[in-house]
Amino acid sequence: MTSVTSRSRSTACAGFSLLELILALALITGLATVSIWAYFARGEVTLENAARLLVDDLHVAQSRAMFLRAPVEVRFDADGLGYRVCDATGRTQSGIAELDFSGRRYDADAVFEGVCIQGLRGADERFVRFDAKGVAAQAAWITLGYRGEARTVQVDVVAGVALVVDAGRR
Repeated sequence: MTSVTSRSRSTACAGFSLLELILALALITGLATVSIWAYFARGEVTLENAARLLVDDLHVAQSRAMFLRAPVEVRFDADGLGYRVCDATGRTQSGIAELDFSGRRYDADAVFEGVCIQGLRGADERFVRFDAKGVAAQAAWITLGYRGEARTVQVDVVAGVALVVDAGRR
């Protein structure tokens, strides 16, 4: 009899209780939340990701121009907090879902909140234009800023779009 009682006690204590599992999951969730926030709070990470995303969006605009065989513009907002992709008439929709990217607003995206477009050199009137062949009308340099850091994205007429990482302070 004693062997049955001791066996049932040992099997009853072998697993975790529901409360222990919930506490462990809550701890892991809390640590992950703090870790992710701390990682993205670093200025160079946020700015680097914003610059890469801008390069990707410029590639989408370039592809849209080539595919539709029509000029496409990337128009930067006057407040420096975003941009949109449209045709020469200002329409953002092309009728093809894969190419219909309207743009970004850094102040509306929690990950990129605080990122701003500090400067735009070489482009006409806050535009980067791609002709019907996807070639940039002229070279442009778009400088993004965040917490004292800066990154510049270069639009090259010959080579296309390239990310230039300049870790300069504002």
